[in-house]
Amino acid sequence: MILAGSDGNTAVEILNVISKENSSEKVVDYISKSLHRTSKLLEDETTDKPPVAKKSKTNYLQNIKTFKIMIANGLFVNESAKIVEEYKAVVKEKFNGHVQKLDFGGDKNKSVEVINKFVNDKTNGKIKKLMNADDLKHGSAIVIINAVYFAGRWDEPFKEKLNATFYSSPQRRHSMMSSDFYSINFTKGDDWECVGIPYMGRKVWFFIVLPKKRNGLEELIKKMDYSMFKKFVKEKLSSLTITMPIFKVEADYDLVEIFKKLGIKDLFEESCDLSKMMKDAQYVSKAVHKAVIDVNEFGTEAAAVTIAMSVPASGGVLNV
Repeated sequence: MILAGSDGNTAVEILNVISKENSSEKVVDYISKSLHRTSKLLEDETTDKPPVAKKSKTNYLQNIKTFKIMIANGLFVNESAKIVEEYKAVVKEKFNGHVQKLDFGGDKNKSVEVINKFVNDKTNGKIKKLMNADDLKHGSAIVIINAVYFAGRWDEPFKEKLNATFYSSPQRRHSMMSSDFYSINFTKGDDWECVGIPYMGRKVWFFIVLPKKRNGLEELIKKMDYSMFKKFVKEKLSSLTITMPIFKVEADYDLVEIFKKLGIKDLFEESCDLSKMMKDAQYVSKAVHKAVIDVNEFGTEAAAVTIAMSVPASGGVLNV
């Protein structure tokens, strides 16, 4: 969505990371077609909507027919912001996006409440709060949100919770679960093994990669690329007994420094060109990614949200 609103060197830097051989328009069209195609598939596969309130994650996962994925994009605009009308149309048509005007300056708390409710609803309550009123700076014009939610029930649920404990660190411990599986994916390389566990319907799988060498995970991650990923998911059905921890992992990432290391720098500086999005000169002041994954004997719930916020550049108004 940011690429669609950027121009000049800002767009070039983003394209150099995403697809330097193609134009912004081609990349946006490709992503749009993929999003619409995926949305149609998900409508066919996940016809039952998630409940407004769920009593427990266990009951919720047990009641899912196959799997559920929700993808949502949101553009929240300050009432006083001078946004390019064509950009709002792009967000709605290309990204199936929700566009809403809010009063960032007059009622920060209400604006944040609306944005957090959008995130909470689109992640089925897995991510309840993404931002605070202090995050809206003076002159903030837009908040861009991308959210994805997944819930899936194992095709063969784990049958047993073990009286054993797994320690992910000296301070963190997890219960264990185990089961015999008769049709799961198992592949291996020189220094790794990979197990693929299907969700109900066997169209979506959960892949676990394990280094053969103790404490070898960091080294293995450095070697991972697309060719290795293709080896992970290569179909090779096996019968195995799997024992693994029940776990929940949450993570927050400040994307500004990560993007800068990739070469996307202009976006976060006053030289930023968002002229396809805004009539006033703005740059991205904050970009954060938050994710959570919850795995138990019944299945998996996971959600991730990315947020980007803009503030005015000191250079004034762009000539658009």
